Amino acid sequence: FCTDDMDDKLAAAYIERAEDHIRNFCNRDDLPEALRGTVLELAVYYFGKSGLEGATGYREGNISYSYGQGIPAEIKERLYPFVKGRVLSL
Repeated sequence: FCTDDMDDKLAAAYIERAEDHIRNFCNRDDLPEALRGTVLELAVYYFGKSGLEGATGYREGNISYSYGQGIPAEIKERLYPFVKGRVLSL
């Protein structure tokens, strides 16, 4: 069984993972306030996939389910305006 403290720690871990992935994707050290909802959405997505790491799908009877890896495309669309460019040196 899980305690409230365990649930809080699990939620915090998924939120931290989502924040890290968003900062990395956007090439940022900060996390704009406008992305807080997106962080929560990504954390919920990761939580839903918990236990399925590395899997690309599964089948139940005649129905098959598939899912992509990494940040889902619909979340990436909301991140693009916050991406900072990278400076390449010659």
